[in-house]
Amino acid sequence: MRRIATVLVTHNRLELLKECLAALRAQTRVPDEIVVVDNGSTDETAAWLASQASVTVITQVNLGSSGGQCAGIKAAFAKGHDWFWCMDDDTIPDPDCLEQLLQSPVATDPATGFLASLVRWTDGTLHSLNRPELASDLPVESCLSNPFEPVRSSSFVSLLVRREAVEECGLPLAPLFIWADDVEFTRRLGRRYKGYLIPSSRALHKTIAHTGGSLDDLNDQNAFKFAYGLRNWVYIVRTTTTTYRLYHLRSAIRMIIRQTPVLFQKCSAPVAFRLCCSMLRGLVFNPRVKFPAEDKN
Repeated sequence: MRRIATVLVTHNRLELLKECLAALRAQTRVPDEIVVVDNGSTDETAAWLASQASVTVITQVNLGSSGGQCAGIKAAFAKGHDWFWCMDDDTIPDPDCLEQLLQSPVATDPATGFLASLVRWTDGTLHSLNRPELASDLPVESCLSNPFEPVRSSSFVSLLVRREAVEECGLPLAPLFIWADDVEFTRRLGRRYKGYLIPSSRALHKTIAHTGGSLDDLNDQNAFKFAYGLRNWVYIVRTTTTTYRLYHLRSAIRMIIRQTPVLFQKCSAPVAFRLCCSMLRGLVFNPRVKFPAEDKN
């Protein structure tokens, strides 16, 4: 029997955390363990989690989405779980979300490394921030009636990851912190394993807004998030494969040149300058992939 651990990362969103945990406990196939990574919450999260007997809690400083998923998957791996069901505290899975993932025709294939749910926003439409990158390059809307659809990458919002894929390909890169960390992780898994979208498995992502990851939404107030995202995307473009490294380096440089004028249009000069520096850091940013067996202490 396959053992499944939910890896749930939270930070200062207690009401959403309660709703997410309630949805997990109401699953038609209940996870064998729920691992909550508390990323340094300063509200009442820690006290409330202490009262939840059926939840395993990991408390750490705020290491972002990637640092939380890294810690949670590593802990679940050490306990022998076969699958890791990853999500944030604002993910509300449908009652049969996990069951649909596990019952998909590709779930039993040892070559399958990860399975992704279809993610909606609060108005019922597909969430623009959680659209998987289909291998066919077609829009997600084209495959909603398919039992499964191959993907290159997906988000951490209801992502089911196979143990063997983590063992061979490594954990999420904690230094990425937020934005594009899930893309890097699933693309890395996808180099050796297959990834699929399972349209019958559905989850709600209760973000405040439907958008937010595009440079169209950039301003001085949210620029700190874009600093991570821009650096991470330059890194991802530069390290797309281990071959043709010079080509990918040139692609990353072209990306920086193309985006720089946009930054100065959207932000004040000091903020835009800092964002440019973040992109340049992506050219030399080289976080090391860690594996579950490392640092057992």
